[in-house]
Amino acid sequence: MINGLEQQSHWRNVLILAQQAEVKGNFTVAEEHFKEALSLAKQLPDSPHSVLLSLNRLGELYRLKDDFKQAEDCYRQAYELAASSANEDKGLIKAQAAILAKMLVAQSRIDEALEFDLAEEVYLDAAGIALLAGKKELALQYLASGIKFLEQECPEQNKSQALHFLSYARLLQTAGQNEKAESVFRLALSCHEAAGQIDPFLITSIVDGLARVLNEQSRADEANELWEKYRQYNV
Repeated sequence: MINGLEQQSHWRNVLILAQQAEVKGNFTVAEEHFKEALSLAKQLPDSPHSVLLSLNRLGELYRLKDDFKQAEDCYRQAYELAASSANEDKGLIKAQAAILAKMLVAQSRIDEALEFDLAEEVYLDAAGIALLAGKKELALQYLASGIKFLEQECPEQNKSQALHFLSYARLLQTAGQNEKAESVFRLALSCHEAAGQIDPFLITSIVDGLARVLNEQSRADEANELWEKYRQYNV
């Protein structure tokens, strides 16, 4: 009889074989191994995380193959497993919800994705996809909705908010909306400063983005003043 450690080792080895086949582009072989790994994970004692990993990896493979239906099925199973776990891990549930929501956004099913209470991320993903597809006006609509959500539904100013505003500002900049990007970069800066604890990398990213849009609007003096102001934070 195989003990728990041996089962775990066997599952891990099969997962490695699947990953190696995937890297080589042998998707058929990789799929067989990922399915075997999932089957083995379900037999492991008290190891929902092994099942979650197996489901997510199989889902990623299907996504690489543009098989969105099967990818979504894997991600949905993973989300439902995380949500039904006896030891409720809210962070894990949210992470799985985000993976599933991204899959729905990739299929232009925005309303379904929004049901997971991840509006700030859903709108950001949707805007990014729209920009890549050359749908600038649609992207700007998603960006406007996301920013409005952050301002109205998440009024608390913290590092997380600053990160989201930074991401939105960068997409606005990519879309050539420098004035709007400037406004949102300033929101990101305000949120981060209000959080109380300065993150040198984050504030550097925000200041860099804001300085860029100022320079692109021929406001070099303001950009230089901005850099000088935040030099105290090793920016």
